[in-house]
Amino acid sequence: MVGLGDVSGGGLFSHARGASADGSIVVGFSHSAPGFLAFMD
Repeated sequence: MVGLGDVSGGGLFSHARGASADGSIVVGFSHSAPGFLAFMD
């Protein structure tokens, strides 16, 4: 397992909402100064 990290300009917070079957793609959201941001990693 690998931590998701965070986006710059905010607190350490990220939440995965889904992943591909093999785990190579993760989608979710994180919080930064402008508000909540989506990510795909």
